[in-house]
Amino acid sequence: MRIRSWAIGAALGLGLALPAGAQTLMAAVPQLGVELLRQHEQLEREGDQLGAAGLLERALADAPEDATLHWRIARHLVRHAEAHPELPAAERGAFYQRAREWASAGRALAPDCAECCLYEFAGTARLATAGALTEAVGTVREAGRLLSECLANPPSWRDASGSEEAALYYGASVYYRLMPDSEVMRWATGQRSDAARAVEFARRAVELEGARPRYRLELGAALLCDGARRADRAAIAEGRRWLADAASTEGADAARARELLSHAPRHGCELSHDAES
Repeated sequence: MRIRSWAIGAALGLGLALPAGAQTLMAAVPQLGVELLRQHEQLEREGDQLGAAGLLERALADAPEDATLHWRIARHLVRHAEAHPELPAAERGAFYQRAREWASAGRALAPDCAECCLYEFAGTARLATAGALTEAVGTVREAGRLLSECLANPPSWRDASGSEEAALYYGASVYYRLMPDSEVMRWATGQRSDAARAVEFARRAVELEGARPRYRLELGAALLCDGARRADRAAIAEGRRWLADAASTEGADAARARELLSHAPRHGCELSHDAES
């Protein structure tokens, strides 16, 4: 039985301007101070996720019970690991474990912290790719439990990185699409593949952030997967349209869309968004 990557894909690019209605870290955590905030934003723009996390850990000295700082640190750790696929699996796994612990600590401080839930799910799901099979089965089961909790209380935070609610729906789509369609997996984890649910969640992500090629790619892949399993030509045709749309852009997601267009629809069930794929 092969364990795949059920996780939230990296979304590392930060825009120079905040989207309409975006929140700022300073507004949420005034204890940061202007200079520390400036340094943090600079490190984010440079892609230095570990440096940005370190600054927020410093800020915790003045705000030890602030859940926002906890989940932001977790997000930086997840993004660092995803941006460096060349790292040994054990090292990446350590970052995901730390992210899970930071997010879980944030939830302990504020049980209704939806963003904490999201990054606890992200860290947990990613651990399935970094450990032994016996450990992966347990983390997949735990990720499924967390995902249900997160979906019951979606995050509302939106900043230059985009919408965390859209990120949750994207992660849910990847989770249900890549889950092996297996009775053994269902028995071992209490979860199983559900391509129809993957389509539903991918549509929600696109509705919130239709400009993001990765979300359009995910919707196309989910439609191909669902269409192939149900022999639904309309779903497959729609999936190809979304893939063609994503393929018309630039970057790795466009390349993945073009690659998937050249394969049979069933390959939509296998598409990985990992940087190394």
